[in-house]
Amino acid sequence: MTVFWLYSAALSLLAAAFLIVPLLRQSAVGTAAEAERRRQNIQIFKERLKELDAEQAAGRLDDLALAEIKLELEQTLLDDAGAGEIPKESTTLQAAKVSRLWLVLPVLLIGLSYGLYFEWGAFEAQKQVEAMRFAPDELSQAKEAANQGDMTSLVEQLHQKLMQAPDNIEGWTLLARSAMNIENYALASESYQRVVDSLVRHGEQPSAAYGLLAQAQYFRDAGMSEAANKSLEMALSLDPDELNALGLRAIHAFDKQDYALAAVLWQRLLEVAPEHPARASIEAGIMRAISLSKDANPDSQAQSLQEGKVVQQTTDQESRDDTASGPSIRVNVSLASELAGEVRPEDTVFIFARAETGPPMPLAASRHRVAELPLQVVLSDANAMSPMLKLSSAQRVSVVARISKSGQPAAQAGDLQGSTEGVELDGTVALSITIDETVQ
Repeated sequence: MTVFWLYSAALSLLAAAFLIVPLLRQSAVGTAAEAERRRQNIQIFKERLKELDAEQAAGRLDDLALAEIKLELEQTLLDDAGAGEIPKESTTLQAAKVSRLWLVLPVLLIGLSYGLYFEWGAFEAQKQVEAMRFAPDELSQAKEAANQGDMTSLVEQLHQKLMQAPDNIEGWTLLARSAMNIENYALASESYQRVVDSLVRHGEQPSAAYGLLAQAQYFRDAGMSEAANKSLEMALSLDPDELNALGLRAIHAFDKQDYALAAVLWQRLLEVAPEHPARASIEAGIMRAISLSKDANPDSQAQSLQEGKVVQQTTDQESRDDTASGPSIRVNVSLASELAGEVRPEDTVFIFARAETGPPMPLAASRHRVAELPLQVVLSDANAMSPMLKLSSAQRVSVVARISKSGQPAAQAGDLQGSTEGVELDGTVALSITIDETVQ
């Protein structure tokens, strides 16, 4: 806030100067005029005395007449001086009072201005702007980290700054998007929650923020958790056509194999936003959902259940790959022996593939436990988290195997992982990954 105080103080002094300087000038002019009047009176008195002395020397005045005239002149001079003194004292008194008033008035006006500004002005917003400023050394560190491809430190710095600016909606939105890009879904959820809270406090429409919050919570919890569903319902209750919420509900319906509902929701999304940037992918999702909905043949399944037959749905990854079309990646995952003591059997293992360019969300993912290591999984379109983001939509991917201590898919300090970069998707690809490094 140093800059604010400096500028406000400078403006206050300038305003005070407009009031005080004219008063000082007027006082100086009045004092000079009084002195000039006295000087002129004395000069006239002296000149008159010289004239009388000249008349006496010429014999036109005797001593008695000269003495009487001099006495009269002296009395007149004294009377002028006395008449000047009395008003002068009164005027000085009044001027002193006026001067004090004019000196106090600027102080009162400045104090009143600050009080009104703190009460109704943008002081809190200014504080938040100042709190968001990056020091030169912070900017240097951020640029260096960005040049090295590490956005985590920059996001963390932004988070620390925003903790001092809870109502900075633009800042929290930027942080949320950045956190989504680096797959820190927990931070994205926190940031979007801040955006929602701030919008509610200011009486603004939070439906879009609720939709984005639901998406972040969905990825954070690796599915439609209670928190994600609550945010989703809030978004749709405020705006039944909220795009983010409609898209997420469609994805969830597709994951739950409710293909008919997914198709309806995606179709509704396109009706609301015909110029949606992902229109081609959404249309592909609609066609896929309709096709799968027809293949499900619910009447046949109902008849099988009536006859006491259970329709088996295998969870074996290789069986799923047999029915999946498009490229696939067969991954052998193991844990380095030197790290075996740092994990627990119930810790979560995430194995996923993501495109080297484009959205950071996984194209295919599989979830397991440390107790299952070493293991083999097959990643394909059957593992897609969204029909709009599938393995077959990429040409080169990175494959990551990560042991999450928190159970969340976003990497956190202390997690263990291994990865393979630049995997070309051409048919079925086989590779091995050893989890041998610690996330910093």
